[in-house]
Amino acid sequence: MMTVIGSRNATRSDFDQVAASIPDGEIPITRLVTHRTTLAKSPHDIARWSREKAGLIKAVIAVHDRS
Repeated sequence: MMTVIGSRNATRSDFDQVAASIPDGEIPITRLVTHRTTLAKSPHDIARWSREKAGLIKAVIAVHDRS
């Protein structure tokens, strides 16, 4: 299951189109999330990521611990 809380540059129709393409294997979902952090570490990590010139495709910020 995928839960989208917010996006900086995509619309609902963009997400619908991408979600429809996932079952067909058109979208390499295992390679999309390139960076992860926690809410507590996000200010530091976002600042660091903004200085990096390449490599970030999609970042996930864990808002709460699901363990």
